[in-house]
Amino acid sequence: MLRFAAAICVAFLCSCTGPYSTEKVAAKEQSTLTVAVERIAEGPIPEVVEANGELFAEESANVSTKVPGRVESSMSTSAPSSSRAT
Repeated sequence: MLRFAAAICVAFLCSCTGPYSTEKVAAKEQSTLTVAVERIAEGPIPEVVEANGELFAEESANVSTKVPGRVESSMSTSAPSSSRAT
């Protein structure tokens, strides 16, 4: 186990050399930006968002029986009301 750890350390130290490892890189000259600063304030956050588009579930499940017939009830509590079994 000690030889394996030593081999990993040697491989790590040898892999840090190359043509780009010894050169110093200077920061690029950038002009200053003007920004507006405001104090934070507590306020209400709207709970309703109106938007156009489509919603897709992150996960889905297919419920079926192993024998022929109808599903009369389901024990699911998270199913939307529009997908209730009849």
